[in-house]
Amino acid sequence: MAALGKVFGSIAKCAGTPEALPLGELARKRLRGRGRCPQRRTFAESGAANAVFRHDPSRENGIPERPQTLRYAEIIKFFPLNMARAQAEAILNRPLKKHKRSTHMLASIFSLNVLQTALELGCIYALVALALFLSYSILNIADLSTDGCFTLGCAVACQVALTGHPILALVAAMAAGVCSGFVTAFLQTRLGVESIMAGIIVNTGLYTINLAVMGFSSTMSLVKTDTVFSLAKGSLSFLGGWYKLAIALAMILLAGAAMLGFLGTRLGLSIRATGDNAAMVRASSINPAFTITVGLCVSGALCALSGGLLAQY
Repeated sequence: MAALGKVFGSIAKCAGTPEALPLGELARKRLRGRGRCPQRRTFAESGAANAVFRHDPSRENGIPERPQTLRYAEIIKFFPLNMARAQAEAILNRPLKKHKRSTHMLASIFSLNVLQTALELGCIYALVALALFLSYSILNIADLSTDGCFTLGCAVACQVALTGHPILALVAAMAAGVCSGFVTAFLQTRLGVESIMAGIIVNTGLYTINLAVMGFSSTMSLVKTDTVFSLAKGSLSFLGGWYKLAIALAMILLAGAAMLGFLGTRLGLSIRATGDNAAMVRASSINPAFTITVGLCVSGALCALSGGLLAQY
């Protein structure tokens, strides 16, 4: 650094500036010395001479013998220590924060409101499970018309509920489900269509029928319309917000008890025997076509009842 200062000092002396001059004095010097030494004049105009002579090595924080060492090391120790402490705290707190976040997420998922809604919808969809149990497990028939039958129950229940008869809407939905099951059984027993294909045909045809029932509209609104749940809200006010669960639970209990009692009758035993061995039932002078038709009608009624309850939910 000292050698660099000597070099610039000799250049400045050659330029005629024995000491550091302000920029204005350098400009006046340039005007007086126009025409002589253009290189020296350019150096004087650039301000480099002022920078050289204004340099004060004592103001630097570095030690010339050890440039990597600073005289005032306590200045730079403060921030790295704080940064290291912050990083250590972040590392220590990261699992805790993640645990708190996951706990908050679980608390939002498994809240009382979510649990109540899950129980209500579970009881409503349990009717569909009963319908599938009757067709798949007891009759041993792959009934694929469940999707369309469920929507048919929703559409019929909405239309009847809009007229002001929410309880009659459930009965109408069950009647529509019986018709859907009858058509599926007719295709199987009378026309010889396979059970899977018969379910696909009925399910596809119910798309148009459901739209026709809804007035060829994609949506229907039951806002400000009396439903089964709104009618029971006043009589079940002592249950608070759990009245919907009470109604859904009562419906699934009634349906389960009715189905259990039906399967214990002579006709119910015939339906169970048809699913086990149709040839034996035929040999016992029991018409398997009739038992299949009755079983699919009951299955369709339960499925449509579930759709009707969900439409008024």
